[in-house]
Amino acid sequence: DNTATVTRQESSVSGDVLIPEKISYGGNKYSVTSIGEEAFTSCAGLNSIVLPKSVTSIGTYAFYGSGVTAVTFHDTMMSIGENAFDYFGELKTVSYLCGTDEQFADLIAGKNTGIAVWVEIKMHLFPLAEHKEVPATCTSSGNIAYWTCENCNTIFFEAGGEHEIKDPVILAHDHRYGPWKQLDAAQHQRVC
Repeated sequence: DNTATVTRQESSVSGDVLIPEKISYGGNKYSVTSIGEEAFTSCAGLNSIVLPKSVTSIGTYAFYGSGVTAVTFHDTMMSIGENAFDYFGELKTVSYLCGTDEQFADLIAGKNTGIAVWVEIKMHLFPLAEHKEVPATCTSSGNIAYWTCENCNTIFFEAGGEHEIKDPVILAHDHRYGPWKQLDAAQHQRVC
C-alpha cells in the first residue's frame, strides 16, 4: 500500500523533529501516514514535532513521557490515540493549519490528562491572496483592499495576517449629483 508508520524510536531522540511526508526504502517511496503506538515514548530530549499533511493518525502513548513542548498538525488528522501526549506536563503549544477541525486540538487535551495549560495556534497559508481595492459607485458596491487565506478564506486587513476583518465590502452610495448643466435652450441635466 506504499504507506509508512513511524515506529518506536530510541529514547535518545532529541531536539525539534520534522517528520517527512515521504521516505524511500529499498528503491520504493512510501507516504508517512501515522505515528505508531509509543513511537516517541520517553524521548525526554524531544522539544517539538511537526507532522506533515500525510499523517492522519497518532497512536496511543505516541509521545507519552517525552519532552515535547509544541506539536503541529494539519487538517488531514483523523485520530489521536489515548494518552498520546500524556505525562510530561510540558506541552505548551498546539499548532494546526486553519481549516483543521478544532476538535483535534481539544482531543489532545481531552485524552491527555497530564496537560495542564497550553495555547492553540491556528496557522494560515502564506502568502495570503491579495484582493485590490474596488471603489464603490452609486450603483454597485466595492471593497477595501484585503487579503485572504486560500485554505480557510479568512479575511485580513493586511498581507501579514495580523488583523482579521469580517467584511471588506463598501456599500454602493446614494447618487451624488453634480451641478445642473444646460444641454440646449430647453434642456438641463445633472450627472451623477
